[in-house]
Amino acid sequence: MGALRSAFDVDGPIGPHAARAREGPAAAPLIAAPVRAIVFDAADVLYDATLGRRRLLQLVHQMGVPAEYASFYRDWDRHYLADVHCGRREYTEALESYLLACGLTWAQIDEIEAASRILSETLE
Repeated sequence: MGALRSAFDVDGPIGPHAARAREGPAAAPLIAAPVRAIVFDAADVLYDATLGRRRLLQLVHQMGVPAEYASFYRDWDRHYLADVHCGRREYTEALESYLLACGLTWAQIDEIEAASRILSETLE
């Protein structure tokens, strides 16, 4: 099976500054390749992917940390999960670091991780 590529993958830059990036004033305009496939993450499209997130927040609440979904996950997504997606951190390490920053102890984090593993197996 051939490698997937973006419909915008062509030789050279694309966008409003593409003309300046190319060599010579008479360079031909770039045209995007035709779309051959659309790939999307099924989470939150084909099913509700927030169940695990809501359960984690419920566990955090049970440990005595008052947090609301929007603010809790805004901080997680911006300051911790972004590093995971960029390959700068492992997911587990980032989550532990975030929970420590929320004021949880290592014992509480261990309980949350154990309960989360059980939930993940149930969801699968």
